[in-house]
Parts: sequence; structure tokens; C-alpha cells
Amino acid sequence: MIIVLEGPDLAGKSTIASDLKSFYHDRQHRPVEIVKISQPTEDEPIDLFVEYVQQVYAAYTKTRMEPDLVVIFDRLHIGEWIYGPRKRANSKLSWAQIVAIDDMLDGIKARKVFVSQPIPELLKRFDARGEDFVTKAELTDIAKHYMAILDPYSTPAMEVHREPTLNRWRVVSKTNDLGAFL
Repeated sequence: MIIVLEGPDLAGKSTIASDLKSFYHDRQHRPVEIVKISQPTEDEPIDLFVEYVQQVYAAYTKTRMEPDLVVIFDRLHIGEWIYGPRKRANSKLSWAQIVAIDDMLDGIKARKVFVSQPIPELLKRFDARGEDFVTKAELTDIAKHYMAILDPYSTPAMEVHREPTLNRWRVVSKTNDLGAFL
């Protein structure tokens, strides 16, 4: 099984990844790998599309060879589309590549989870824990951008982002919201 968690900083992706690891490993005695994706720097000369496709393919291959294995991606391609322009002036992935990766995930029946929190909750967490990667204003903008792309039930959150909503993303705010989805 492959699970992809996407969402803004402080939404709870790592907490949910840890909870899922505990559930699958401790209760079901299944092996679990968590793959944490960090944003590349400007000077990294990598083809990010190829890198992400290879990581998804490697996870898929592992889960085919070891059917009990659960691979959890703590952020993947959507994070690059949203954070890249804010941190490096552009994304290293085109929208067509984002859609291609999303379609690949659908094709291998990956569980796609958008971890979301109301913006006031994100800002409360920001104040409580601090954040050195983004500012409060950026966090608000990032959360709205994620909602515009991954939450089909949200109203258009931002006028400047005109990407269509991607399909089959489950929207959650905590592990208990996942229910039978996993």
C-alpha cells in the first residue's frame, strides 16, 4: 500500500504519518517506510519529475514484492508546485508533470490524503511552535493554494491560482478522519 500525504506546514502530515506507522506496524505487524520529501534548492541540478517518478515507482515495486509493506510519502509533488515558486521563484515541475504524477498515483491505487487545518488553527500552531521555513503570511497563502488544488468542496481560495482541482484526494485534519479510506 502507498499513501501520499500532502498539505501545508503545520497541518499534521508528520503526525498522521507517525500515527499510520504505529497503526500498521504495531497493530497489524506490517512493515512501514516513511519517505519524507524536502524541497530542493535552486542549485540542485536534478530533474525533479524523473526523481519523483522514480521514487513512486520504487515504492510501487517494493509493495508488489512485499505485499504487506506500507510506504507513506510525507509530501510529494504538490508540495513542489506550491512551495517551489515561493522559495526559488519557480517550480521545478510543470502543471502537466504534476498531473502526470497524480495520474500515476491513481494508476497504482495510491491513497492520496490532503491533510488540512483551518487557517486560524495553522496560525495558532505557527505561534506555538514557530516555523523557520515560511512566514505567517506565506503559510496562509500556501494553505489557500492547497485548498484550491486539492479540496473539491472549497470555494476558489485564491484568484491568482487557476489550476483545476485534482481528483481523488481525501481531505482530513486528523488520523481518525481517515476511517475506511485506508
